[in-house]
Amino acid sequence: MTNILINSADMSQVEYTKPSSKKRKGQENSSDGITIAVSLDALFIIEDYNREQQTIPKPGPALPFVKALNHIMAKQSPNAEQLVNIKIMVPVAEELNNQLERIIRHYGLLMRYNDGELFNILQDNNTKLYLSIDSTEVTHVINQNIAAAALFTPSSEMALSESELRVAFDGDGVIFSDEAETVMKTKGLDAFLEHETKKAQNPLPKGPLKCFLEVLVELQKKKYPIRTFLVTSRDALNGGRRVLNTLKGWDLKINEMYFLEGSPKGSILQAIKPHIFFDDQMKHVLNAKEAGVVAAHVPYGISQN
Repeated sequence: MTNILINSADMSQVEYTKPSSKKRKGQENSSDGITIAVSLDALFIIEDYNREQQTIPKPGPALPFVKALNHIMAKQSPNAEQLVNIKIMVPVAEELNNQLERIIRHYGLLMRYNDGELFNILQDNNTKLYLSIDSTEVTHVINQNIAAAALFTPSSEMALSESELRVAFDGDGVIFSDEAETVMKTKGLDAFLEHETKKAQNPLPKGPLKCFLEVLVELQKKKYPIRTFLVTSRDALNGGRRVLNTLKGWDLKINEMYFLEGSPKGSILQAIKPHIFFDDQMKHVLNAKEAGVVAAHVPYGISQN
């Protein structure tokens, strides 16, 4: 079995400027632009945080992604339109001391919510991705048609890029719907290959994280340093053709695409070194976790049965 990489042209290099915290504080209650929402306990390990001693909280699995996104957004001028707002979601019941509140606001806009309010706040703030460590909460959010994923802390640390944001996606059940995956799981590999060959020219239906990929592509068009990856269990010849035609039809470009023909994804992800990897199947999430990658489970489609 041969892993196949499709590599797009490298993006132009850009210069960076130091982020301005003044703009972020002024937008505390703003719903302008696109929202990437992150739960506090995904950003930091709060259960170990000593509020009385005001120690520095330990980093959670979302922190590398949030830091990288903040870093690339910092290149815009102070007067530029805020394209993406990172909003840190904190329950009202969660006690915050002054130090923790300052740290939160360093990474994003502080958003407080009461029980039962989370979904409405995400919806009202044009949220294109919600990250949490609470699988039940994430399932509820994604069932309400908001892109969401449950994060898993990697088993080991990995050196990550400080010059660009690197995001890796599975295909079926993540960017695309579970239509083809349903054929695979209910009728087997031969039926799946026949199905995808017959429908090679028909675009796949959209999946729950297509909207987040669209955000990344739009930022790339504005010369933000982002690199995207597709890491799929499909083969390149039969399953890959429909993927390529779908992305072309959507006018969405992914920088590198790996068609692994069912092989484990950990070794490829170790080479890619993404800040975050999204997959709908727990076996791939756990494989990525063991490889030292921040893995995000997307609880969508037939793979959850």
